[in-house]
Amino acid sequence: MSDRKTLSVRRYKAGYEVRKELVDGSQYGAEDFEMKTAYTPSGDYIGEPKFAYTLCKKMGIAPEKISGDSNVCSIG
Repeated sequence: MSDRKTLSVRRYKAGYEVRKELVDGSQYGAEDFEMKTAYTPSGDYIGEPKFAYTLCKKMGIAPEKISGDSNVCSIG
């Protein structure tokens, strides 16, 4: 999903942000669609907002990058 446009960003004190994005659906044979996705404050991908809430708020875990050249986070 490379063609995304950020519509809004909501930042949380627990250390993550949720972005509402418009995704180009043409590569999936569909119309454009909106999607909510969680990221670290530095822009690294965490996953679904519920997962980020559970990790960061409930468990106190700070997701980290998988490797230096990746923008995807992992917890272990």
